[in-house]
Amino acid sequence: MFRLLRLAIYAMVGYTVYQFITDVVHADAEASRSKSSGGGGRGGRQRAAQPMTGAKRGGGTGKGETTQDSDGGGTRHRVGRGVV
Repeated sequence: MFRLLRLAIYAMVGYTVYQFITDVVHADAEASRSKSSGGGGRGGRQRAAQPMTGAKRGGGTGKGETTQDSDGGGTRHRVGRGVV
């Protein structure tokens, strides 16, 4: 009885190690494929669409502005297209 229980535990541990190793190998292959192909959608997998922001489009970097407070202090910040 205990031999059967020990065999079942070994099988579960072995399967868990197998799943971990295959996940690591597949993640490494995906990373190298996306670097080399530029994400061209090879292998039947397509990447999720990412929203295009002004900075990614090569848009403006924004214009420097200074905001004056009522107590006389000021704060510098950027405004305009492409400012995140």
